[in-house]
Order: sequence, then C-alpha cells, then structure tokens
Amino acid sequence: MRQFRIFLSVLPALLLSWASTTAYAHLVEAENAQGVTIYYNYKNATELEVTYRGSSSYSQYNEYSGEVVIPESVTYNGTTYPVTGIGLSAFAESDVSSVTIPSTVTEIVNGAFQNCAKLTSVDIPNSVTTLKSGAFFNCSQLESVTIGSGVTTISQYAFAYCPKLKEITIPNTVTTIENDAFYQCTGLVSVVIGSGVTTIGTSAFYVCNNLTSVTILRQQPPSLEGYTDFTFSNRANATLYVPYGCKSNYQSANYWGEFKQIKELPQPQLPTPTITYADGKLTFADEVEGVTFQYGVFQEYVQTTSSTEPIAFPFNPVYIVRALAMKEGWRNSGIAEITVDLSDLKGDANGDGIISIADITIILEKILNQ
Repeated sequence: MRQFRIFLSVLPALLLSWASTTAYAHLVEAENAQGVTIYYNYKNATELEVTYRGSSSYSQYNEYSGEVVIPESVTYNGTTYPVTGIGLSAFAESDVSSVTIPSTVTEIVNGAFQNCAKLTSVDIPNSVTTLKSGAFFNCSQLESVTIGSGVTTISQYAFAYCPKLKEITIPNTVTTIENDAFYQCTGLVSVVIGSGVTTIGTSAFYVCNNLTSVTILRQQPPSLEGYTDFTFSNRANATLYVPYGCKSNYQSANYWGEFKQIKELPQPQLPTPTITYADGKLTFADEVEGVTFQYGVFQEYVQTTSSTEPIAFPFNPVYIVRALAMKEGWRNSGIAEITVDLSDLKGDANGDGIISIADITIILEKILNQ
C-alpha cells in the first residue's frame, strides 16, 4: 500500500497548485450571444483563451453559472481573435451546469473544470488535441462525457473523482491513458478503449469498483506502467472484451488473464460502400480505410419470345454497377448498386456506321475508365 499512501500525500499539493495558481489578471471580457460575460487572456498575439475573473481563481466566486456558450471568436478593440483554449482553472469551483465548447478550441488545460459540482455533461469537440491534468477533476455530478477524435492523451487525474460517470468511450486517436486518469470513478460501469491506446498508467481505473465491462479495441494488449495491480482494481469481477481473433493474445499476456473472463467481440462487418459515376469514371469509397472493392458491370434485359426468326440484338444503354468492400479480419460489406444511363452516348461509338460489339466495348471502357 505504499504507493497509495504516497498518492494521498501528493494529491493535496497538486490540487492546491491547480486551484490557487496566480496568473495574469484577465485582460479581455465580453458578452456572448446569450448575454453571459466571459473572461479571457491572450494565448499569444492572435488568440484568446477562456479564464476566470481577476488575478486568481479564488479572487471572484461564481463568475460563471448555469449554461455557458463559449464563442468561436471575440472582437475586442476592433480586432477579432479566435478562442482556442480553456485556461488554467478557468471554470474551477464555479456553478456552471453546462458548457458549449466551440470547434476552435484546441486545448483544455490543468484544472479547467475542477470541482464544478453542478456540471452534468460535456462534449469535447474533435478540435481539442490537448486535455491536461485534472481538467475535470472532482466534478461530482458529471454523468456524460464525449471525447472528440482529436485528443491523443488522457492526462493524469483528468476525470478522477467523478462518481456519477457511468460509461466512457476513449477514441482511437488516444495513445496514452496516464496515471489516475479515472481514479475513483466509483459509478463507472463500462469503458471502451480505442485501438490507438498503447499505454495505460498506474491507477488509471483504480477504485472503480463497479467497472464490470472493459472493451479494448487494440489487437495486442496495451502496456501497463508502474504498479500494475492498481490499473484495473476490479478486474476480478469484470469481463474483458477484445477484438475478434485476439483472445489468445490477452490470455497469454501477463495481467490481462486476471480478468473474470475474456470474450471476443463479433467479427465486424464492413459498411456498404458508395459508388459514384461521373465523366466516364467510377469511384468507390468506404468509411473504413484500406479496403478492397470487388465490382461488376451488368446489363439486365429479360424478354420472352415464341419466334424462331432472328431477333435484333438489344443494345441497351442502361447499366447496373454493383460493388462490395473486403478487408482481412472483417466480414464483407453489403452490396452497393447504382444505375448508369449512357443513353446520351452515341450507339455507333466508333463511328464506323454500324452498331456492333465493338461499340459496346468502347462504351464499357468509358464506364470502367480503362
């Protein structure tokens, strides 16, 4: 238990440094579209970050409350500045219940929302790449968090002591979950860890006593740092879900076999691709990268006849293109289909005065761009 005692002794100092750090007094204040005054400092000569009122987070109380919508930009003294950050302890200790973060914001720094006792949900946009230590520390009513696909690291204590947080999905862009990131999130039941996570720090999910479902989308187990016994402290009661075909990778690895059980996720199916035709070219696309497309071009022309006399060959200018997507480790997609009408093309495509198989070949080449 030595490490646990060290943690308890260090934590107060960290909280003090986040909450009481003195910074420059706010330099800009402006009302948003809803009439709420928001305070800013300059990040640099061209950008602003949200801050608190005064020279420290305790110099004013509850300068923010209720719903706060951060604007994308602020015009001050005739100059328009984009808002690109939420600064140190900007909303700490406030009565804010919700915050709308614009897509211009790229970082949320230390203790930005620490001890926001009325904050219930937050959507972190894809523009945010930096989520620093203690950003949402001890938000006691926080129930829902959406982490955007720009974040690469879940920093130390980022969501520690958020007891009402029930589930969390960590996007594939995240590579590291640092020490104590979700420490003592006692209400956490389910976590999905994206395929990009390669490292999980000590006590990342320690004292998450109700965490019974852990899904890891990485084919190989992430590495664990420090005193690993604290990483998933409830693993003996939790089910670990891993990608299809990867169960043995986790069973044979140290630590991961200590989960109550390990189950493979169903083999994923590729989404149905899209097909477009323009200017004699077919284009195939799929939401999943690295797929191979199998396609065919058909004419569907069905007729009946009782005549034994020769019948003119039906040169039908309407074609059907079908395609599916394939990728190793995935089930094939459904079949996509479009109709291509080439009635605007000359039947006598080669200009020899007759319509023949050679003309059909030319038309098909135009469809297939060969």
